[in-house]
Amino acid sequence: MIAAVLASRGTARAEKLFPLGVYWPHSYANGFASFAGMDEWAYADRILGSLKTNHCNFVWVTSIEDKPAVRLCELAHKHGIRVGLMPEAVMHPMQTRQAATPRAAAVAAAHTVGTFGQVDGIWGYVLDDEPPIAALPYLAAVETELRRLDPDRLVTCVYRRTEAVPGIRHHDFGIVTYNNYPFGHARDPNLPNTPRASRDFFRRVTASLGRQCEIRGITFFAMPGAFQDIWGHWYWSEEMTVVAEKGAYLHWRMPTEGETRWQVWESVAGGAKGVVFFSLWYCENLNRTAPSGKPPPPLSDEAGPRIDKEWDTGQPLSLIHI
Repeated sequence: MIAAVLASRGTARAEKLFPLGVYWPHSYANGFASFAGMDEWAYADRILGSLKTNHCNFVWVTSIEDKPAVRLCELAHKHGIRVGLMPEAVMHPMQTRQAATPRAAAVAAAHTVGTFGQVDGIWGYVLDDEPPIAALPYLAAVETELRRLDPDRLVTCVYRRTEAVPGIRHHDFGIVTYNNYPFGHARDPNLPNTPRASRDFFRRVTASLGRQCEIRGITFFAMPGAFQDIWGHWYWSEEMTVVAEKGAYLHWRMPTEGETRWQVWESVAGGAKGVVFFSLWYCENLNRTAPSGKPPPPLSDEAGPRIDKEWDTGQPLSLIHI
């Protein structure tokens, strides 16, 4: 990826930073650490150092409890990396099916600031990952309360296209992050699947949402995709590329290095004031190093055509193996 350190005009409540980084689903970290023969925190320290060397200044951290989140933020701070953190307290009412009321929003915000308000390294809070439209009023209430309690920290959510537009138009969100994963494997009927069609889709949607945010005075962040997704059996080659087995459906493909760089600059051209790639890790099945020997599993009706022979994609699963 390319370093793009720019002043972000829409983020006056924090230091001028153009976040350029990766999505960090922490629940996978221990598996990768074990595979590397390392302690979880020594491994996290090494990865943060590698990210910094490769011009990343931001990690978007999910799937982590409060205590280890504090430790990870402190490690990131040591490397000069800022953390966008998804706090447990914000998600709790929705995960436990409790009423996501204004009172619940106030409690979640108070717990979050009480836990993380004095922790170094935190850029701000990520409230949800692809929330349903019904959750937007609750999340807007959480953001309002977080702004009051911790005014120097920023707040965002990441939306699919169907939720991004209501988030921009009808709720008081200061930063809207949109995830845009346009690179489908060849012949995938569910995604743009030629390089040109994929680029056109990414460009049009990014520019459209960027304009809508600009009109309403909202900061726009982009979350491009850098991963691949195989439905069915697959395994790692010796080079850590993904080998799909017969009967698998090839869904998202990993963009090339050039396409990954292009997504940064196309996001900036579309008005983005931050770029965070999904995903550093996408799966922790690191012992899957040989064919399964199993028949193809049943797939949902949404799956496209299955391949009729084993196929080495020649691509890694996610950014960790680039």
